[in-house]
Amino acid sequence: MRLIAATGSILLTLMFPPAFGSAFPALEIHLGDPLEAGREGLLFGEVAAVCEDADGHFYVVDRLEHAVHKFSSQAEHLLSFGRQGQGPGDFQRPNRISLTSSGDLAVADEMFTVSYVKTDGTFLKRIRLNHAITPGYIGDLRFYAWRWSPEGQQQILLDADSNILAAFHTVPRDRFSISIPDQSGREVMFNYGRAAYTPTLLYAQQGELAALAVSDRYHIQLLDREGNPVRILKRNLEPESLSREERKFFEDEFKRLGRMRGWPQRAVRDIGRRLPKTKSYFDRILLSPSHVYVCRISQDITNEDVPQELDVFHIDGTFVGTASIPAKPLFISARRMYFLRSDTEGNFYLVVREYRLT
Repeated sequence: MRLIAATGSILLTLMFPPAFGSAFPALEIHLGDPLEAGREGLLFGEVAAVCEDADGHFYVVDRLEHAVHKFSSQAEHLLSFGRQGQGPGDFQRPNRISLTSSGDLAVADEMFTVSYVKTDGTFLKRIRLNHAITPGYIGDLRFYAWRWSPEGQQQILLDADSNILAAFHTVPRDRFSISIPDQSGREVMFNYGRAAYTPTLLYAQQGELAALAVSDRYHIQLLDREGNPVRILKRNLEPESLSREERKFFEDEFKRLGRMRGWPQRAVRDIGRRLPKTKSYFDRILLSPSHVYVCRISQDITNEDVPQELDVFHIDGTFVGTASIPAKPLFISARRMYFLRSDTEGNFYLVVREYRLT
């Protein structure tokens, strides 16, 4: 494992809404020197999630390798645990990780199961949640997931016995898929869409709170560990329009995807016709112990170098302002931001940077 410590820091500025009769006050974000994990020695297959414990150790979920990797606060690789399988301590495409109230780890597979393990990798127990797709930890007896409903994808809250306690947002099927008959008359579904314009169910959890939302509505619900709603975060904004260049970008993407997957021309054409006029508001929500960070959709989808805009709320629901930072974080703790990068050979690694809000 190699550590990179570049000199200097980056200073970012967030603008508060102006106080009456005063100039714009500013909130500054200082990003410290970067540490790298997964660049040499240990290479990640596919990084799905990150969490951090009270001592600053961080845990990286590798979905492709069906494993969790533990690092020190200085990004030194300490241990790895997990493998593909269904036995104690095994994973099946792990997708999410959370620190529980008792200081253990809750690792959720893409389908149905949540495993509890100690931070040294010792297996504790596994819970199976029926009909729960991409489950996530909210509290010790409360879990997030989505399921197929007659209308489409639906966010749900479950207990450990798979009882559905509440239902939240639903994304209709025709917002992310089309069905056309094949030569035998059988309906064939084609899924499509990008978070920029297709409604996406969003979930995040850290500490005492979880956040639920759907990307095309600026209405973010915060839940406590029991799954009870505690507050709503929202902004009164109009959605941004898709530019002509962005529409052309997505239409070309549909054509490339159709050629690669052998889709009929009608499917490609119908998908293009369903492009909405406006974008979604955001595509990721991140929680720190004191703030909620909302990753806004890029102002120019066609340009990968456009900075990432973050809407920042205090944990009490107060809107703080909007920041522009170089890239979208994968995880934000009390002191550090975690960014996913790839090198010229396509290998993924993490960049970890301390930050301060002043």
